[in-house]
Amino acid sequence: MAQARVFTEELVLVASPAVSSLKDLAKIADLKAVVFQFGCSYRQRLEAFLYGRGLVVAKPLEFGSLDAILSCVAAGVGVTLLPQGVVAQAAAAGKVSAHRMPAELARMQTLFIRRRDGYVSSALGAFLEMAEGAARGKLRAA
Repeated sequence: MAQARVFTEELVLVASPAVSSLKDLAKIADLKAVVFQFGCSYRQRLEAFLYGRGLVVAKPLEFGSLDAILSCVAAGVGVTLLPQGVVAQAAAAGKVSAHRMPAELARMQTLFIRRRDGYVSSALGAFLEMAEGAARGKLRAA
């Protein structure tokens, strides 16, 4: 297998605007996690974070779309963990609050994995070149 780092994201805990800090989570009765289906790495990190703080989430609310998750969080239904870039606009508009995570949970790398002996089309080659350039901070203008 061959892998290329595509980008690194900063994850933030996303909550309703009423949550002003991570310490406020302990004050929420019946805290709910609003997440993608089982197997999502953001979900796994959120569950580990909450567990590490002694916060119990009985049954996570699972959704298949980002819009549904953000809408539920904005309405105060629960909390989620997403990349900062995904929630920046909603946070700037005051629809949600975004909270920095501890350093050991804050960074998430996205990798592109492929068979080393697989055919590399010109489109795939261009994508890999762009991804590797982005990972090094050297994107070319199109």
